[in-house]
This record gives sequence, structure tokens and C-alpha cells, in this order.
Amino acid sequence: MRIDSSKAATWVLVAFAVVVLLLLLAEHHAHAWGPLLMLSIPVCLVLLYVATSNSESGASDDKVDRSTRNEEEGKHP
Repeated sequence: MRIDSSKAATWVLVAFAVVVLLLLLAEHHAHAWGPLLMLSIPVCLVLLYVATSNSESGASDDKVDRSTRNEEEGKHP
């Protein structure tokens, strides 16, 4: 069985092109996600600031105004 050299060269070229395309897509995928991952750091810092600034201002979920609590229970001060 004789292999045609032009047919073999075509298959080698196609295989090479497929490998190159896969590597190129993987590299572009990594570069596309890189800046998005770097944006997660400032977003986390902003969320941390927002979460801690609420507790530092004296507002707490534990504290309920007595007049509001008494009105809900039907009692008047």
C-alpha cells in the first residue's frame, strides 16, 4: 500500500493547524480572564469597606428602639 505524499502532507498540516488553534484559543482564554480576576480584588475591598462601615456607625441589627418594640407588642410607654 502506497501513501500519497500530498495526502500525508495535507493530514500533517491539518493536525498542526488544529493543535495551533487549540493552543491559541487557550492562550486567549487565559488573557480574557486575567483582567476580570484582577478586578475581583478591588471589588472585595469595596464590599469589605461597606460591610465594616455599617457596623462602625453604631447601627446594629441587635438594637431595637423601645418605642417601636412596645408598639409592636401593643404596649404604650
